[in-house]
Amino acid sequence: MDTPPLYPQFPWESDLPSEGKHSLLLKAENRLTLELMKLEKLAATELGKRHIQFGLIYRVRMLQHSRIHIRDFFIEHPPRSRALCNGEVEEINFYVNGFYMVLCGALDNAAWTITSEMKLFPAPSEYDTASRKFCSLNSAKFSAELKKHLPAAHARIQASSEWLRVLKDLRDPVAHRIPTYIAPAVLHEPELANMRSLEKQASDLFKEERFDEGMEKWHESVNVGVFMPMILHETGKKERITLLAPGLIEHDQALFLDLLGSLTHQITHSLSPHSVNPYEHAENIGSYLNQKSGQW
Repeated sequence: MDTPPLYPQFPWESDLPSEGKHSLLLKAENRLTLELMKLEKLAATELGKRHIQFGLIYRVRMLQHSRIHIRDFFIEHPPRSRALCNGEVEEINFYVNGFYMVLCGALDNAAWTITSEMKLFPAPSEYDTASRKFCSLNSAKFSAELKKHLPAAHARIQASSEWLRVLKDLRDPVAHRIPTYIAPAVLHEPELANMRSLEKQASDLFKEERFDEGMEKWHESVNVGVFMPMILHETGKKERITLLAPGLIEHDQALFLDLLGSLTHQITHSLSPHSVNPYEHAENIGSYLNQKSGQW
């Protein structure tokens, strides 16, 4: 079935207030969960059912939880506010790293589901190396087979190829090398000198066993600078800094929901040709939600 992409660019750069974006995403996440539940009942293979029920559905819910937690964190810690303390640094890094790991895992679940249900690979198995290499949206062999069986789904994935590459840059270091890192604060040269001076004073006081005074100086040192949500991450042999504006997670979640929503419809239609595409009369998921929100 040849249908155009749902939308190549989510209208996230618009002036829609943060609360409005949050509301749209909640509805889209919940709607997609329902569509996946329907697809799970249509799935003909145990492997496909497994990757929908225990992969895609679980991951969509986990992504929703992570997105909301990160959103709430930024409400409490807006850019240019005080430096983060140790517990806060670990918290935001845990959720951001986890978000991208789970998102990329969901895309792999989609590839396994499509491969199994569309019979793109003979007897795919999670324990077989060739199967694991094949079942990826970035796999050339998967792409070639998908184009033969579901050309519209293939076109939709190709439209997202650059975004998928960026996701790989964010996910691979977390899984295999060094996790991405959001620093507690950004410091200019004078602030850096001040922080080092306070750290030395704290160290000297600890050596003199003046622990209470040393802790006071140490607390002063960690509060130097302001919080700027920047991700430091590897891309191959290089390091890159990405500004983690509060809208970045929302933007990536929106693109993910649109891509997975489109693929879910393509598979559902292939398994049940008379099924209705909930998005077919909408330019994008945002306008669809605006049209349908009163019915939910």
